Amino acid sequence: ISCHGPNLDAKDAFGNELSGRSLIDAHWEHGSKPMDLFALIADGTPEGHEGYKGGKMAAWEPNIGGEAVAEVTAYLMAKSPTLKKPEAAE
Repeated sequence: ISCHGPNLDAKDAFGNELSGRSLIDAHWEHGSKPMDLFALIADGTPEGHEGYKGGKMAAWEPNIGGEAVAEVTAYLMAKSPTLKKPEAAE
């Protein structure tokens, strides 16, 4: 919440811009599929990338574990209208 905001729009409760990207817009620089998002949350900003507004996303897997990263990924997939949902099995 501190980087992306309570509404995932990169704004705090007062409308001030935060350091992270909006998670509800159509711009997904590192991919918009579930495993793309999982990798970004788990491993942080990819090596060699300058980051957003000069800030890089930290790797969260060492702190919260893979299961929690999967839960965060599922939450974001459900909340963001622009992320690509997995294809349903036929």
